[in-house]
Amino acid sequence: MSTITFGGLATGMDTSSIVESLMEIERLPLTRLEAKKTAQAERLAAFEEFDTMLETLRTSVSAMSLTSQVQQTKVTSSNDSYFSATSTNATPGSYKVEVIEMAQVGKQIFTGYASKSEHSLSTGSLTLTVNGTDYDFTVDSDNNSLEDLASTINGLDAGVTASVMFDGDNYRLTLTGDEVSNEFSLTGAGIGDPEFSESPSRAHVTIDGVDVYSDTNTITGAVPNLTFDLTQIQEEPRTAVTVTVGYDSSGVKDKILSFVDAYNEVMTFISDGYSSTSDDEESTSSQILRGESSVTSVKRRLQSLLTASVSTAGSYQSLADLGISTERDGTLTLDSTTLDAALLADFESVSKVLVGDDSSTGVMKPFKTYMLSATSYLDGVYATAEDSIERITESLDSQIDRIETRLEAREESILAQFTALETLVSSMNSTSDYLTAQTESWNNLWS
Repeated sequence: MSTITFGGLATGMDTSSIVESLMEIERLPLTRLEAKKTAQAERLAAFEEFDTMLETLRTSVSAMSLTSQVQQTKVTSSNDSYFSATSTNATPGSYKVEVIEMAQVGKQIFTGYASKSEHSLSTGSLTLTVNGTDYDFTVDSDNNSLEDLASTINGLDAGVTASVMFDGDNYRLTLTGDEVSNEFSLTGAGIGDPEFSESPSRAHVTIDGVDVYSDTNTITGAVPNLTFDLTQIQEEPRTAVTVTVGYDSSGVKDKILSFVDAYNEVMTFISDGYSSTSDDEESTSSQILRGESSVTSVKRRLQSLLTASVSTAGSYQSLADLGISTERDGTLTLDSTTLDAALLADFESVSKVLVGDDSSTGVMKPFKTYMLSATSYLDGVYATAEDSIERITESLDSQIDRIETRLEAREESILAQFTALETLVSSMNSTSDYLTAQTESWNNLWS
């Protein structure tokens, strides 16, 4: 407030302390509203933490909602010295592979010169022939260095790349075909024959006895969805390398473990909200959400989805059959031995339990559908709570603004009353002092 007062000068009372104490009582409704606003902020933060856990669970479920995600394959090889093999969901099977020839482009290396930049080459006409097509060009005093000659050839864009190499003593013009299929020669103007020449060749392998050729050292298409990257020729006598494509059981197990961990995090958060705490313990986020209907609804729905059975899956028909059991607190326990045995005995049945087939949806697809709904940014658990909390907070802010305005007026009123009291007492003190002085004067006069 702008008014300066000096309380208690006339009455001797500590006016400021009295007004402050009175206003503390007047502010009690405001304090309660601010506490409610703080509680709503903590509630929103708790919902956000819960939403993060739901997102993690959604991610783990989504990783097992499609057949292609579960029935992934991996490749093993009896010898990694000659090639590497990778699978993009190739059909499980075994293949015998031999590497007979590596793909290589043609190469020619010409006579050496002492300098790569000196203009010392013979001038005249040169012809680069690539796959029967001639590319004629002229070497004159402006471009008769090795570097200039290489630049001129590269400018022809003929399918041959020219460069200058240094062998330790001399610089040499080097020509390399851009592709295995490019055969070439360079003639004219005293360039001479190359001192080294390497003919192009295609990659050659046998797969189960069938000859396969490629213009590159990557073999694709010979076995659907299986790629071979060649690294070395097998010298005779060759021993076929056995390549085996099988389902990635360890990958599926890792995904199931991630699901169990994410599910347990959600269930532990919910169950902690109903555990007892002493009055002096700080409330956790889960305890802040104790009794929230949206949270308990998530728990009931997840437990319901967990018990689904897939009757058409074959040997295994539920998550329980795969070694997943529910504890009293709602969390899950995974028996690795049971899961490993199921994956080994009937991988396709395990796959059907998780993702279903043409006649069933499996366990994870309904799980994913629900988790997408629960984490929706439009009407998911957090989004719905955020809308509600924002409305409550806005209402509390309005109430706080009204009370603060009323408190300002109330404080001014109390101060005005005490000011009036001080004025009255001061006036009475002045009158008393006057009468006392008069009485003393009369007494002195009579004496």
